Amino acid sequence: MFVGRQDTSGRLRYLGRSTPITGPLRRELAARLSPGGPDRPWSGRTFSSGV
Repeated sequence: MFVGRQDTSGRLRYLGRSTPITGPLRRELAARLSPGGPDRPWSGRTFSSGV
């Protein structure tokens, strides 16, 4: 999972990522999260973990 926040100009900034998430926790998170829609600031962008 990636973590980010918007800066003062509204740009999404990458802050970090979590450690690998286990299967049971992954399913729990999936039930709580929703996909970003076209109104999200990261719509149409791709990200790399830097690996």
